[in-house]
Amino acid sequence: MFLVIIKINTLAQMFKAELLEFLSLIISSAIVLSLIYLKFSVTTLQQIIALLLILLIFLARLFFTPLKPNPAKLVRLSLIFLSSMFVQVLVISSGGFYSPFLILIHLYALATSFLLNLQSSISFLGLTLLVLILGLFLDQKMSLLFQEDPGSVILYGISFLIIIPLAQFLMQTYHIKDTISKMLIERSRLSQIREESILQSLAEMILVTDKNLRILSVNEAYQKLFHQTGSELINKSLVEVLPLKDKNGQPIEPKSLSIENILTDKVTRIIKGYYLSTANNHSTEVIIQIRPITDSANQVNQMVFVITDAKEKDKYGLGHPDLNLTLTKYRSGIEDLKKTLVATNLPELQSRIEILSHIEEDLLTAMELEDHPIQKNTTLEDIAYLCKKIADGKGLFAQKLGISLQFNLPEEENAEYTLIQLRDKNISQKVLGISVFTTPVDIKWFQIAISRLVDLAIFLTLGSAKPSVEVKLALDQNQNVSVLISSQALISEQDKSNLFVKYYDGLEAKTKLSLGSGLEGFIAKSITDQLFIPLNVALGKYPDRVMFTLQLAKNIV
Repeated sequence: MFLVIIKINTLAQMFKAELLEFLSLIISSAIVLSLIYLKFSVTTLQQIIALLLILLIFLARLFFTPLKPNPAKLVRLSLIFLSSMFVQVLVISSGGFYSPFLILIHLYALATSFLLNLQSSISFLGLTLLVLILGLFLDQKMSLLFQEDPGSVILYGISFLIIIPLAQFLMQTYHIKDTISKMLIERSRLSQIREESILQSLAEMILVTDKNLRILSVNEAYQKLFHQTGSELINKSLVEVLPLKDKNGQPIEPKSLSIENILTDKVTRIIKGYYLSTANNHSTEVIIQIRPITDSANQVNQMVFVITDAKEKDKYGLGHPDLNLTLTKYRSGIEDLKKTLVATNLPELQSRIEILSHIEEDLLTAMELEDHPIQKNTTLEDIAYLCKKIADGKGLFAQKLGISLQFNLPEEENAEYTLIQLRDKNISQKVLGISVFTTPVDIKWFQIAISRLVDLAIFLTLGSAKPSVEVKLALDQNQNVSVLISSQALISEQDKSNLFVKYYDGLEAKTKLSLGSGLEGFIAKSITDQLFIPLNVALGKYPDRVMFTLQLAKNIV
């Protein structure tokens, strides 16, 4: 059902955009025909060409910047109108069908198929062909040329037909490659984020020692986890600084690590069954890989200890039976994506990619939350600015599902909108001053929690009469900040608690929550519990709404 909603909404937007583009092309063609009918001189037409070229350069320089690669609709339509008119006037003024610049029509048609769509490309070709044919009758010189050489006109007319399938083929190939490229970039981004997060926690620490286990160097992951610099650890014994214990609680010893055997046989060893105690006394099972390094005389002079979280050996949830349902959903989605690629149904492909990216990101986040406790890193942040960024980021996703997503502030805090706009222009917060919504939070995990609650609200409101989601901020008497996320949805009082468990304990069958990963509420609740942020759910009536409230205190506990 949601794909039908997406398709109808997408088709309506595409039809409106294509209609405006078609009108722009009609107007430009009508003006060119008027110029031919009024018998403007070649000199005047050349002056018009120069003027059009200046206007195009001006608009391109003014509205196309690296920060704003997509211009506003009015500018876009103006560029279509001016550029199509420029090409038509240039061809007409230099001989019409016999113009040496006739190839520009074909190149322009190919460009519009890339940058706009095939319909606009065909419209341009059809209207330009009409202008050229009418020009044969309205311009006496061109009529004489046609009488002398009608065959060239017929051949040029056939070339207009040939360019259409070529434009269609190139457009489909380009858009499919572009879509796949965006998918790969997104997957690469998620992998990079996960890698950085794992290194900040535990996943792989590297320590290099001499053959007597005196530390020579450690990597950044170790330094971050234990808050020690490499210079502080140099020449210290590995068994003294590394808090490793066996399952009985006994600390490591060179003998238990088989160091003598490694020095003798010079073979890499993998040792299991040890637990690493982190700075917050959290114990994690690890795998120790010891790699001997030999010198020119084939004698071991250094050893590399690679310490990895034991759970990391099972990628993508293989070590998490309770996450297998999401894993199955992810793999099934990939298969559907392959079928969709074959059919080249691009609007549907985009929506499926959005859902799959959402599921994958939730899966990786849930795995990290289960494997490692949050190491709180509190900083002062403008909550209004963060929530506005999240709402803007989710706006396109909500729009594709036919949902209205809005961000609102209290009426008495309208000045905050100006502050947010200035922040968007990269003006330092030190220059702007402290916002009333500035609160100490862990920015990384707070943004994830808010994002998941917005996702949850989006899926809950699907199927409603007027699906909408609102992200709103409020201040209490003590100026503490509350984030309120509400959506139009109907659930029972008994189902409230199920919103924060994995797969919602049957609630998916009553709502559209099955479209997501099934982990949105679980992730948000896990984060807020570890950050000690109260998270409440309230049900409203007339219209039926679900409201999530996070309360942020301005004093650091």
